[in-house]
Amino acid sequence: MVQLQVPHVNVLTKVDLLSTRDRDNLDRWLDPSELVLEGMVNRTANSRHAKLSNALCKLLDDYSLVHFVPLNIADEDSIGDLCLQIELMLQINEDAEPRGMREQDLDTESGFGDET
Repeated sequence: MVQLQVPHVNVLTKVDLLSTRDRDNLDRWLDPSELVLEGMVNRTANSRHAKLSNALCKLLDDYSLVHFVPLNIADEDSIGDLCLQIELMLQINEDAEPRGMREQDLDTESGFGDET
């Protein structure tokens, strides 16, 4: 995604189904650091590929390629955060000019329009 510059958002759904204990532990997985990724890889991966796995973990951490946005369908703030993240990713309204009133509306409000 770094070379292609394709905007993407990783959404972690079904957060509302987690227990409160699991929700407390969720923060370390939403934006995992290199240490968390390396610990997980070292526990599960073959030791023969440890050097490659550690290099991939460093790459993911350096470019912040792994980031999840939690979605709790019962929480309006969660939905708003997701919409904001999508708007930031797509850069919606970044170059938009402020819209003014049309000339016709200005004329009728100021009293200088055609009075026929």
